[in-house]
Amino acid sequence: MRFSSYVNWIRSGQILPLMRLSRSAREVYRLCFLSTAARLGLLDLLASGPCALSEILAKQGTDPAKAEALTAFLEVGINVGEIRLAGGKYHLSGSLSKALARRQLDPFLAMTQEVVGLHVPYLEAAPGDELARERLAALTNAFGSVIARSSRVCEPVLNEVTDSLVPTSGPFTLLEIGCGSGVYLFRALRRNPELKAIGVEVQPQVAESLRAQTDAHGLSERVKIVQADVRTLEFKEKFDLITLHNNIYYFPETERVAFLRQLVSCLTPGGRIAISSACPGGGVFSSYMRLWAAMTAGAGPLPEVPAFTSQLKDAGLVNIQCDKPVPFDSYRVFIGTNPGRGLN
Repeated sequence: MRFSSYVNWIRSGQILPLMRLSRSAREVYRLCFLSTAARLGLLDLLASGPCALSEILAKQGTDPAKAEALTAFLEVGINVGEIRLAGGKYHLSGSLSKALARRQLDPFLAMTQEVVGLHVPYLEAAPGDELARERLAALTNAFGSVIARSSRVCEPVLNEVTDSLVPTSGPFTLLEIGCGSGVYLFRALRRNPELKAIGVEVQPQVAESLRAQTDAHGLSERVKIVQADVRTLEFKEKFDLITLHNNIYYFPETERVAFLRQLVSCLTPGGRIAISSACPGGGVFSSYMRLWAAMTAGAGPLPEVPAFTSQLKDAGLVNIQCDKPVPFDSYRVFIGTNPGRGLN
């Protein structure tokens, strides 16, 4: 290209948008590459040590005829800086790929998979498209296991909430709605050996996995996992604590007070309800959750702090607390108490 052509190209105003698009596309490709590499087992494989292409094909049981496609896929990983090719072998080299290959950081891998497979379709859908609402609700259900894993990014915060509300001894009953991976159920059960619990989970696959975990840990006599929509259940028990972590937006706004009253009726005198949720006004994930709520059939909006506090009072709770555990985010933990003698 002649120098005059470069000058004309610069004057056209195309260079800066092209550079910006290239940087943005790189990050999209990075997340897509990592999500697929994890699903294919490549992150685990390369985390155990460098591998040549032939070794990858053999260990993955991949048809050698697909070598060209795999090579091209790995080249994307090289170009986004997450792997490198040296000495004829592929190595994990990016900080994110190395992090996501660590099993203790699985919630962040799940979040990567959720962004690629669930968030992107929501952002692609036309706002207000009623057909899309039904389709996206079905897609959300299909991602139930991934969401259960990704929601554990809140674990440091919600572990503290669990510890603050569950005593270390004495008879205690817990109902967890939307128990997902069961991490908070298990923490409560470990914290108090006399505690008994019921976990309700609407997703069949997630509930079945959790039942298997409770059996494996010898906890099936202390915790019961129920696969159902909690709104269809009637409980004979009274609970000292009811928790809803990261799921209040699954309940429509017009139904929330009635639903909360139903829960209050299941509390012991002085029992408490704890509800954690993203709220409007946060960062990019909060804005996505607002879109998710608006575009998912049967869902309701993120709770607005003043309005939701009023709903908790209307449901019959007192001493409402609204804690902001993460200073730079809109995440909130609401705690309300059933009037009467009992817990402080």
